[in-house]
Amino acid sequence: MMNNQNEVIKKENRKALKVYIPILIVSAVVGGVIGFFSATNGIQNFGEACSQTMSHLLYLLSPYGVIVTEAVTVLAGIRYYLTAKKELGSAEKALEKEMEEEMEEELDEAACDRVDLLLSKSMIVVGCGLIISFMFFGINFAFIERNVEERWILFTVSSAIFVLGSFGYLRLNQLQVDMTKRINPKMRGSVYDFKFHEKWEESCDEAEKMTIYKAAYKAFRIANTLCSAIWVVLAVGSFVFHFGPLPIVLLTIIWLTLNAVYYSESMRLEHGKINE
Repeated sequence: MMNNQNEVIKKENRKALKVYIPILIVSAVVGGVIGFFSATNGIQNFGEACSQTMSHLLYLLSPYGVIVTEAVTVLAGIRYYLTAKKELGSAEKALEKEMEEEMEEELDEAACDRVDLLLSKSMIVVGCGLIISFMFFGINFAFIERNVEERWILFTVSSAIFVLGSFGYLRLNQLQVDMTKRINPKMRGSVYDFKFHEKWEESCDEAEKMTIYKAAYKAFRIANTLCSAIWVVLAVGSFVFHFGPLPIVLLTIIWLTLNAVYYSESMRLEHGKINE
């Protein structure tokens, strides 16, 4: 039995190595080529020119990026929310009519699924839009001295829109949560509460928790892959574009935290509290 298991393990490893080894070879060749050309002044001059061009382009676009992102995200989120609200209102009216006729006591499941899907789309739009907006605002803030000297009105307007939009995101998120609780009265939590996620998870049933855990694990795996790819880009870019080691250090902190929390929490859940 043990020999059979060992054979299965070796077979899986050999199969995986057939893909893994060629990738390592290609990566080594590409790295060697980049390293060879990086020794010349041409690649360094090219990197500096690209860095300056990109920096100027980001300076020009960042305030408009804040304004456009805020407007598009909030409007799209509101659109999905209002559509879901209309759908839920129709389902609740139908339920009231059926309850008067003593036919049904619960909302139509198909209608609830449609409302839940619309709310999910609204949450995705709002969540991703908030992150993109933070990116543009951070870039805009990085050029604060230049912005104040050359276009302080645009900088002030975009900053004000960012602040107002952030509050709008928060309010829209709460409306989404409130509507979800109308569909599922057992759900608990308010986005204004610092322990919202903890309370929300506790109110979920086993199937809902499993959905959360599967989604979180997939996000963990993708985040690890993305961190690896970004590390390669930053390692190459550090000597091509001369932006220093700080981005790699920050990435390492995020990457390390991600894995440390995941593995320590896995140990705690499987074996009880660590060092208990």
